[in-house]
Amino acid sequence: MQKIQNAACRVVLMAHKRTHVVDMHSKLNLMYLQERRDLHMAIITYKCVSGLAPAYLSVFFEPVDLVHGLHTRAAQNRDMVVRKGRTKIGDKAFQYYGLYIWNKIPVEVGTYITVQSFKTAYLRDKVQI
Repeated sequence: MQKIQNAACRVVLMAHKRTHVVDMHSKLNLMYLQERRDLHMAIITYKCVSGLAPAYLSVFFEPVDLVHGLHTRAAQNRDMVVRKGRTKIGDKAFQYYGLYIWNKIPVEVGTYITVQSFKTAYLRDKVQI
């Protein structure tokens, strides 16, 4: 799919075949498909952690501080318990990959009240990296 998006960028910009993809994406202000997947996964995970998602999705997310009484950095950073899948395909499941993305987000980004403010802060954080 990424190759199709890159080809569409070349058509829109009438760029040469050897034009670098980063330049085309920055001119069109496009995100790579993996970045878009990560954004949507982060938003869904935010909704689950904040109680805005249905209960059948929120049940996968358990804060570290509820699992044990230790005061670790993970508990202070509002991290969630990640139960690793047994296979590579299991690692792509929502309950694993969503938590993986959530635990990579800085603490101040995950504390916003609304979904729109979370999305804005998430994108601002990703642009800074």
